[in-house]
This record gives sequence, structure tokens and C-alpha cells, in this order.
Amino acid sequence: MRLPTRTLPVLAFAALAAGCSVEGTTRLTGGGTLPSAGGAQSAVVTVNADTCASSPKGRVTYADRSSVEFEKVGGVSFRADVVKAGMCAGAPPNGLFSFECNCPLSPAVVADYTSTNPAAPGSGKLYACFTAIKDDTKQGSDKHVVRVDELRLVGGPFDNYINKGIMDGNVQTQACKS
Repeated sequence: MRLPTRTLPVLAFAALAAGCSVEGTTRLTGGGTLPSAGGAQSAVVTVNADTCASSPKGRVTYADRSSVEFEKVGGVSFRADVVKAGMCAGAPPNGLFSFECNCPLSPAVVADYTSTNPAAPGSGKLYACFTAIKDDTKQGSDKHVVRVDELRLVGGPFDNYINKGIMDGNVQTQACKS
């Protein structure tokens, strides 16, 4: 079947709009600081995710105490248990929309978060993507910049919280041993 040329951009957009899913196995470790989601202080993130064994393990911790949207409750802070970690790739099965990741070909984490802020108890889902980009202008042995493509919370006390930006720190991706 041959599609008209003007149909192809529409199909490409539909494939991108469908989102991606976190696939495969990996180890992600690292952390650092990135600009707050609107506040004056920095947000702090640590990642330790391992999906090389039959059960995923690891934790993500995060604190953005000056987040403008949640400043009335003292900001966003949580601990999250890893459910999935891998690469953000491919369209979800059956063409359904997926909230897992919006950063194709980047390392990604899906986790269940629990608030560590006593003024905002509850739990929800964390979706995060990290991309290391080589930067030859940097001094020292590590010439990478980590871009947090998206750190998004769904449900719980911090529903719809999103932060992204350049992180001062490092997140390393390691392949699983066969």
C-alpha cells in the first residue's frame, strides 16, 4: 500500500505522540544537583537502579525544597523504589499512549515514590530520563554533562510536578553482565 506523501508526517507525529516505554535491563548510578522547578535553591537527586536480576532493585531520592508550585508545604521530597530501568525506546504495544518516558533512546527509570515531606504525605509514580552528553569544553577527566530530560511525578501529593535541566553531577549507565 502506498501512502500519499502528506500522510507520512501525520503518521510520524502519531508515532511520537504515542510515547515510549522503558525497555531492557541496565544499571544506573549517580546523582547531583539541578535547578529547582522555579525556586531559588537547587534540587538534589540520587539514582541507584539495577534491573539486571530477575527483580528490579534500587532507589531514587529527590528533594526540591524551593519548588514554587509546592512551596506552601515545604517543597517536594521523596524516596522512590525502582520498578523499571532501561532505555526509553519504541512505541508502546497496540499504539497506546504511555507515560513511561518522553525521551527516546535515553536511560530511564520508573519508580513508586513515597513522600518524605511530613506536610505532604502520600505516594505516586516517578518517571525520569537522564542523558549524558559529551562536552569537550569541560575541564578534568569527566567531559560529560548530564541532562535530566524529565523528572515527572504522577499521583500522590506532588501530582504533576515536573523538573528538567542540566544536572551538576553524574549518572552512569552500565550494561548488565551476561
